[in-house]
Amino acid sequence: MDETNGLRLIEILKKDKEKFRKEHGGYQLLEEYFNGLSKETLRELLCYEDKDIRALALWIISELGKETPKDFLGEAAAQMNDDDPAIYRYSSEIVAWYGTGKYMDDFMRIYIDTLTASGITAMLHSDDSVIRKYGVIAASKVYEKYPEIINESVTSEDLDVQDYAKREVRARDRIAQLDAQWRNCKRKQ
Repeated sequence: MDETNGLRLIEILKKDKEKFRKEHGGYQLLEEYFNGLSKETLRELLCYEDKDIRALALWIISELGKETPKDFLGEAAAQMNDDDPAIYRYSSEIVAWYGTGKYMDDFMRIYIDTLTASGITAMLHSDDSVIRKYGVIAASKVYEKYPEIINESVTSEDLDVQDYAKREVRARDRIAQLDAQWRNCKRKQ
């Protein structure tokens, strides 16, 4: 595959974003990836300091079907705490839709501690129900650090989030009760 046009579009993006936008470069670049442009060029774009370039790269990854987003889960998850709404949205979408099975287990284990309270709260208030569900799971994983988030989730309008949060709070309350009973028994002895 001749990658000349795709590489030319990437250079225009890096040097003149306004020209890139006016020429609908985002859709053209997406088309080049569908036609075989090396997806490794996206890794370079994801490392750019410029948030517009990173957001575009994440959007392209999210549009390329099932296999490509799986190849970029680590990079997408690392961008979920960005304060740019587009970067947050596309990176969360990639992780939420494609981070299942072992990928989601890895995501939860590796990245959950890097989520901030505001990042988790943003997930819980997302328009996307899948992201809200991952948000309540994340809230339960960082309960010790941010207990208020799971407690607030109990009143969520999303019934799935609400049910999960209620079960989590009840379980933690029961564990605390058992722990207190155990400590009382130890003192009596």
